[in-house]
Amino acid sequence: APINYAMSKNELLKEIDMAKDENDSAREKELRKKLEDMEQRAKELDRNRSQNISALAEINQRNRKSTQANIEMALLREAQENKNAKPDPFTRRRCAPVLVARAAQTKEELIRELHSQRVAEEEAAEAKKKAAEQRLLAEKNNTKKTVVTKTITKIQTTIDEQFPENGISSMTTHERGS
Repeated sequence: APINYAMSKNELLKEIDMAKDENDSAREKELRKKLEDMEQRAKELDRNRSQNISALAEINQRNRKSTQANIEMALLREAQENKNAKPDPFTRRRCAPVLVARAAQTKEELIRELHSQRVAEEEAAEAKKKAAEQRLLAEKNNTKKTVVTKTITKIQTTIDEQFPENGISSMTTHERGS
């Protein structure tokens, strides 16, 4: 049996063509017979290989099923053992670490926080504006009181100057306490 069927087949086809060209029909028949035998052998080997492959595939499938069944049985046994096991203070337990750092904020939390900051800033600005308005009003009122007081004082001074013989001393409302 040749090692490389494709190369052997190609050589046989060339020899068949040469025998045809030389009109050597006996040699041509002999080479064709050889070619058919070689192809028959290749088909037989291919069939055996495919049978072996399918047999191996079946074995693999069976092994997978049995392995899966063994894993399931082992898990059931382990669960049963864990259920019946008494607590042992000396065995190390598997546990997840507790993260001390704050977890990352979600989008919604960030949006909520930004919204509350904006509302607080707006309220602070409005309170500042109201305080400024009240201060201005107070200053305006103080200015009016001062102007009124000065005007009253001028009027009283004028009256005192014009009517000095009247013996009534003129006192401002501020001086009287009313």
